Amino acid sequence: MEPKFGSMGKPAPGIHLAIIDDAGKEVSTNTEGDIAVKLVPEKPQGLFKEYKNDAERTADTRRGDWYITGDRAYADDEGYFWFVSRADDVILSAGYRIGPFEVESALIEHTAVAESAVVSSPDDTRGEVVKAFIVLGARL
Repeated sequence: MEPKFGSMGKPAPGIHLAIIDDAGKEVSTNTEGDIAVKLVPEKPQGLFKEYKNDAERTADTRRGDWYITGDRAYADDEGYFWFVSRADDVILSAGYRIGPFEVESALIEHTAVAESAVVSSPDDTRGEVVKAFIVLGARL
């Protein structure tokens, strides 16, 4: 496989890996969704079995015939996977899904910003809002 800078690469041979939606259907090219491993007809060897003593959390890793990895990504037209965020790192604000990584990336592009970190902050009206922390760099 030819590497593509910035991508996660392609699935390993023998593993049916796909990007799926909330209904467990594979999404089209360049559409963000959850990275999932097909469990049917046969679960791949070495795949996560369960959270010990936590049936509810274990059930959350399944969506139909799929095991949900907890990562969000999209696949390009050549089959390379591109990481977007952890599913649990998404900020839900007024019904919008906001990826902290994208906000951090935008902040770090400013010449005065050396580092950035983005988290959610509770909000009575919107559920969550974006809260950013930055470290200023040398002024240019």
